[in-house]
Amino acid sequence: MASPLIDWATWTGALQLPAVAGGADGADAPPESERSANHAHHESDEEGHDDLFEGLSLMNSDEPEFVPLTAKAFEEIAAAEELIYLCASWTDEEASQFAEIIDHQKMSHLVRLRLGKNRIGDAGIERLASALVSGNLPSLAELDLDLNDYGEKGARALAEAMGASTFPELTRLSMAANSIGEPGGCALATALASPRLSQLAFIDLNGNNVGDKGLSMLGATIAGGSLSHLVNLYLGKNSIGDAGVVEFARCLGEAQEKGLEILPNLYELWLSNNSISDGGAVALFALFNKGALRNLGDLRLQFNRLRDGAIAALVETMGLSVLPKLWYLGLSDNSFTDTGLIMLEEAINAGGLPRLEFFTASSLSSSEERQEAVQDAFTRRRHG
Repeated sequence: MASPLIDWATWTGALQLPAVAGGADGADAPPESERSANHAHHESDEEGHDDLFEGLSLMNSDEPEFVPLTAKAFEEIAAAEELIYLCASWTDEEASQFAEIIDHQKMSHLVRLRLGKNRIGDAGIERLASALVSGNLPSLAELDLDLNDYGEKGARALAEAMGASTFPELTRLSMAANSIGEPGGCALATALASPRLSQLAFIDLNGNNVGDKGLSMLGATIAGGSLSHLVNLYLGKNSIGDAGVVEFARCLGEAQEKGLEILPNLYELWLSNNSISDGGAVALFALFNKGALRNLGDLRLQFNRLRDGAIAALVETMGLSVLPKLWYLGLSDNSFTDTGLIMLEEAINAGGLPRLEFFTASSLSSSEERQEAVQDAFTRRRHG
């Protein structure tokens, strides 16, 4: 048996890890083919992330099996393709000890590292970030740090590490349901401009309050030609208002006018649970009208403040056939009136967005009768 790089005679860590999960199961399926499964895992981001990992376990038993960090266990971890430590009650202490392992051992086969739904704070994330720059995770494709307790400091440390390191295989980054705020969001957006991260296809920042500044900075990053492989962008529940969406759309629109191909692969854009009203929505739909994001298949604007002006802009977009792949459109719990719903019903009857398979539209400012009418029109068209 080869000797591990850690000197086990002097090792003082007390870390105990859940048993290593099974190996990687291959590349992700194309967005359209996986959308049902994806919808099941993220069915309603507006309802929070409490059930995000429901049904997953640390191993194939009801109770996680913890193993002491012996030399043998270390070697198994070092050779693993997938390490899943969800709901393992990790705090900064465990995260820091795990970071020490990364410092000392190249994990050439590790594809997925999932540390979600723990209690890792800024200190633990900062320590993990310092380990990421070691270059000892050259095959890492998925990094999941959802549902922990870190904020701006942790996000800044991760941003610095990702911007300075080489992750040639990283395609999925999940940081949902933390508290990184606008400063953390801006730092991350800046890091995402690094060509070392150009292969990212999935970014989940739901529930982080990145705000208008964070979205604006992300728009500038994308307009600079970064993230061209992005397929899924989740920005729900982020305190984003009209100013952020307007600036985001302006950046992308100007790049589009210069002939740059912006987000050519983007399929899912989630902006639900924000404070977007007519100004932001009009700017977003105008961006679509310019031919941007033509591959978009899933647009979520639930739980915002869209009024009739936003619906009028959407109806114009529906009539231009600029979103030929859109199958999911979420407009529930907004602020439009019956006037807006009538416009939507007419646009649906006229054949707008012919690929739609899932559609919701409701608000407290409209009548149940009109809500039912537009839903009936959609159902008739879909099944007729």
